Amino acid sequence: MPKSVAQHKLRLAPLPDGEWDDRARAAVTALLPPERANARDAGNVLATMVRHPDLTRAYLKFNAYLLMNSTLSARVREIALLRIVYRRDCPYLWSHHVPIAQRAGLTASEIDAIRDHCGARRLIYTITVSRAARDHAKRHDAATVEAEKLGSIAVGPLNETAVPEPLDPNVREARDLLQRALGLKVSIEDKNGRGRVIIEYSRLEDFDALLESLTGK
Repeated sequence: MPKSVAQHKLRLAPLPDGEWDDRARAAVTALLPPERANARDAGNVLATMVRHPDLTRAYLKFNAYLLMNSTLSARVREIALLRIVYRRDCPYLWSHHVPIAQRAGLTASEIDAIRDHCGARRLIYTITVSRAARDHAKRHDAATVEAEKLGSIAVGPLNETAVPEPLDPNVREARDLLQRALGLKVSIEDKNGRGRVIIEYSRLEDFDALLESLTGK
């Protein structure tokens, strides 16, 4: 999880259930079915936003498109989200998106890698979208190139300190297979064909489920 941030006094509280009117409920329909259009199911962020129904409706159209209709796969979407959330130090959204990322197929070790090794090796800037994008690329010494199907883009300098997680591909595949099968974090330490497998659990229920999976009892 991102490092903790200082707690500030709440300036605007979520709208209580008793104050949700038809406009508030209609504002969240792009993301929530009618039966979940309430403060508890909407969560703190949306329940606060519905204090301005028009803004909420406009925002959720964009949000729902990214979540359900964009050309990005769910896996790529969640990798991008977790990286941004961690870089912006937002524990609330990190804790919210980790389960979504797991449902999208990311393993516990992949999520840990996003947290621990989220430095980009090279940045690419879409400079044709706006002048601000071009200025941003220029500030970071990115070089303009012509890319097939993409047109003009800017490519930042290579970050030599960002390197892939050092793990043999066969070991990584075995680790990910175990994590998907067990639903727990698995680490494999291998050296020349010898090593150990570490399975981590945080609840007694997980330990019992692990025993049942391994022993059939």
